[in-house]
Amino acid sequence: MGAAALLAGCGGDIATPGGIGTDLRRIAVMRVETRVSQNADIYYPDASGQVAAEAARRSTPDDPVYLTAREREGRVRAQIAAEVNAAVIDALRGMPAGDLPVVLEVLVTRYRIRSLLRGALLGSDHLAEATITLRDARTGAPVSEPLAVSAESTEQVAILGGLQLRAIRPAPARRLNRNLAAEIRAALDRVTG
Repeated sequence: MGAAALLAGCGGDIATPGGIGTDLRRIAVMRVETRVSQNADIYYPDASGQVAAEAARRSTPDDPVYLTAREREGRVRAQIAAEVNAAVIDALRGMPAGDLPVVLEVLVTRYRIRSLLRGALLGSDHLAEATITLRDARTGAPVSEPLAVSAESTEQVAILGGLQLRAIRPAPARRLNRNLAAEIRAALDRVTG
């Protein structure tokens, strides 16, 4: 179910799970906190390669060159969270601010970027899904129900051969992050009406 269906008819007072209603037109997003769910469906092969290459580049005799699978997964999750967080902060610039300071929590639940080879053979449909929640910045109490938001990004990669293929490939994660951030901003705009 898309964000538009979940948010249809929303505006003004929304009851939180705790039964407290807040006029969401009053919010001022003070901080964005993004994390990736432990159970998130992640497929981002380029990130694993980037993390391994960085570990090898930064290695010293005291540091292991190769990361364990768990360490690599943790770094990929951290990379996704940081990139989505930066895109959301950028998308929220210029958003009208009210007198109720809130924290926007973004929980990424699905993040799928096709590999370069799959993109070349099949085209690439990238997908990100997240749940956003607004919390009172002073008390931590939720001021909105969790809202599901999703975004897609499609790219067609021209096959020109070898190294040229990688050189012309757009940055799919950056574009997907911008699309997800735009959907989050649109969801907030609809809710704060």
